[in-house]
Amino acid sequence: WVYGNTVISNTAHPMYTELVIRGEPNKPGFLLEIATVMSAIGATVHAMTIQGDEAFECAPECPAMFDHDFSSMGRCFRFLLAESSTGSKLSAGRVASVLYTLDLVAGKGYQP
Repeated sequence: WVYGNTVISNTAHPMYTELVIRGEPNKPGFLLEIATVMSAIGATVHAMTIQGDEAFECAPECPAMFDHDFSSMGRCFRFLLAESSTGSKLSAGRVASVLYTLDLVAGKGYQP
């Protein structure tokens, strides 16, 4: 699933759902808001990477960050997620919840 600067994949990792957010809104507390979203939808974060600039040597498991323009877009976030109740990859319904809620958090969406 791709929506704006957010990519969610159930095929990028053998055990977990991968969430990559390329860039961030210009406001403090974005990481806390992401963590709140994950908790609210019932997802467990098993691993996370934040990369702030291209000078940092990115781990090989973060290929989505290799061509990111940090000077114009800001930091890049990568999460490996699973459903809290089952430990399985996120269902399509939970993915839709993540995309909708992250859009609200980033200030681009609105509630009906």
